[in-house]
Amino acid sequence: MKRILFLKGEKLISFHWNGKKLTGKVSFHADTEGFKSFELYLACLPKFPIKFIVDVIEEDFRFEEIPHAFGSAKNALIQRYKNRLFRDAEHTYVEFQQRNQKPPRKDLYLFAGISNPELLTPWIDKLLKWEVPIQGIWSLPILSKYLLKTLKANETHVLLLSQQTTTSVRESYFKNGRLKFSRLAPVKLDRGFNIGSMIANEIIQTTFFLTNQKLLGYNDDLDVHIICHSSHYDAISSSISFSDHVMFHIHKLDELHKSLGLKNADSLYADSCFTWICNKHSTTKDQYSNRQDRRYDAQRRLSFTLSAASLFIFLVNIVVAQTFISKALALKKSSTFLTAQTDYLTTAYDKQFLPIEQTLNKAHFIKTSIALTRKLEHEQGLSPLDLMLTLSSVISRPEFTGIHLNKVKWLRSTSTSVGQLNSSNFDDAEQLQQQQGDEEQYDDNGELIESIPLQTAIVSGWISLDQNNYRKVYNQVQNFLTQLENNPRTLNLDIINLEIDPRPQSNLTGSNKSLEASKEIRLSQAEFSFQLTLNNIRDVKTAQLAR
Repeated sequence: MKRILFLKGEKLISFHWNGKKLTGKVSFHADTEGFKSFELYLACLPKFPIKFIVDVIEEDFRFEEIPHAFGSAKNALIQRYKNRLFRDAEHTYVEFQQRNQKPPRKDLYLFAGISNPELLTPWIDKLLKWEVPIQGIWSLPILSKYLLKTLKANETHVLLLSQQTTTSVRESYFKNGRLKFSRLAPVKLDRGFNIGSMIANEIIQTTFFLTNQKLLGYNDDLDVHIICHSSHYDAISSSISFSDHVMFHIHKLDELHKSLGLKNADSLYADSCFTWICNKHSTTKDQYSNRQDRRYDAQRRLSFTLSAASLFIFLVNIVVAQTFISKALALKKSSTFLTAQTDYLTTAYDKQFLPIEQTLNKAHFIKTSIALTRKLEHEQGLSPLDLMLTLSSVISRPEFTGIHLNKVKWLRSTSTSVGQLNSSNFDDAEQLQQQQGDEEQYDDNGELIESIPLQTAIVSGWISLDQNNYRKVYNQVQNFLTQLENNPRTLNLDIINLEIDPRPQSNLTGSNKSLEASKEIRLSQAEFSFQLTLNNIRDVKTAQLAR
């Protein structure tokens, strides 16, 4: 339900609209009893937003030209004119009319306001007291322009007459659809009063006034549209007289209500028609309300906006949740399908390839056997006998009679590169075996690299010393080592310890024990040790190539 308050001078009427149907109206007088009744009315009804229409004789319309300006300068000029023209600058309205392009450039503005704000303030205060949202305060003359289209008043100069109360008639002049003049003509209800004669006289006076104010030219056509009750139609039509430049259009209220589609709007006056126009054009900017008047309506709008936003977010969340649920169901369905497919493939694999896997397991043992056979083939000639024979072939020579070998530590090893061993010195045989290892190696093409069977020994011995000729003893040991190194079976020879010093000023070098013994007795022997690496290649030429 929509509530429209219509202020007619000393009387306020509340119209209740339900769509296009007028469901009721309540009147209040501007006195103590009327204000009390109005407060009781506000207390009993829900706090629906209301709209306010003003049609009072204290409403003034002024047209002023102000210098052309922009932004804050223009606002300051408009505010200064409002303060100068109206005592209550809060309930005023300013509308741009036209711009004068000739110098000096000035803009024509319509300034509208209520010269007696005490007519409006008491009603507004009561509404704010009861926190009733006020959507706006509209001026009936300015609101009348929305009725011109319904009346088909498309002419350049239009004079609209309507009666909202028994004691007055509203006259509004429009030029090209813009309000240029409006006045509320009083009606004197004397004996013998004729509404037709009164309206005819008002039209003549208003026409002269518009001509004198240069709003209407002498040769301009003026179309007069009169809204009246059916009971006044004959009196008005018989009183007016057409002329060459003045044409009359009389509109009956019941026909106007019918054309607007209004129900239960029968009335002697056009107030119900204007309240419907105000309700229909609710989105248009009002004229006289300020921010203080609209504060409860602003709160209502904000609350509605937040509620709408909350509802929108809720609906979005529902849609998003539905999307996630749909995706989850789809994923679950896919997971179930993939699980079933996996089970099927696993079963099929077990049926088809399980016997093959058993065969492949047997192939692993075959591969291991082949690798072991290859290893035995490579190491079949590897034994300590080769090492002992090699050492014996050298040490048994007559020139090495004084050299004695008292310890041989032997182990076998493998290597894929002879250069690995030639460039390495090992402190003991176990480290040699650990670094070389026995694992198979492959080249870049995936071919197996056959390892070379090797045997390594750490040999320790001693030699009798000639106290008068250490050089001879040293040369004998060096010759023994050289002969051993040049043997075809020898891959590498590294001297670990040699206690003979060939320098003339020195007698003997060696371990700490030997040095301490030399202080008390003259030694008769010197110890030495070396690391010898042999290969498993018996052919001399092949051995030389390997070296």
